[in-house]
Amino acid sequence: LMTGKSSGMTQERIQILTEAGFQFVPEKGEKSVYEDLPEGYDWNEESRKNELRGQRSDYAEAAFNSKLREFIEWKKTHGHGIVPTSSGKLGTWVSEQRRMYKMKEMGRPFKNMTDERVKKLENV
Repeated sequence: LMTGKSSGMTQERIQILTEAGFQFVPEKGEKSVYEDLPEGYDWNEESRKNELRGQRSDYAEAAFNSKLREFIEWKKTHGHGIVPTSSGKLGTWVSEQRRMYKMKEMGRPFKNMTDERVKKLENV
């Protein structure tokens, strides 16, 4: 964020972290996070990108599974899977899953709509 590159760090997150006492840059004389890395750790741009991709992928999958569980609960409670978009985040998520599924069926797949996710959704 400080270098002007795209970042998931928002001003709101910065404020919350700062108020919680988080230090983004170690003060003079403090140990740097890089000093804790194992000897020989390859911290080049490509390995960093791959590491972040893996973290994002894990997070995205966890977020998908969380919403899927929420959808399953909705379906149990209401007896159907029609979630209005006006019902909040779950409705928006369901609508987005349907849109991505239709695009995939039309031969214009989204990377987020994997075959594994399609199977999970179809099983529900």
